Amino acid sequence: MFLDNELAIATTVALDLGPKKPGPGNPIKCIATGVTLNVVVTTGATDTAAGALTTVECGGADLVEFELPSNTLQFVKFAFADGAVNIILPGAQTNT
Repeated sequence: MFLDNELAIATTVALDLGPKKPGPGNPIKCIATGVTLNVVVTTGATDTAAGALTTVECGGADLVEFELPSNTLQFVKFAFADGAVNIILPGAQTNT
């Protein structure tokens, strides 16, 4: 697993999981840090990502780990008031 700096989410701009998306049966791991209320996640086949997926209650915890199902569509949006959300995807380090 790796934490890709490009997958640190601070805005509601849609994230294109594209070729980085895990295969069937492999959930998408996420970590919310410093989020005082909740994270609302939407998904879609286009960058509008308007389909409701889940709401994660954070309650002011320093760190909340959660997973998105493997059938999450290509684009996802994370809406939250403060803090950050990071996505952890399977892969190998490629910088040599």
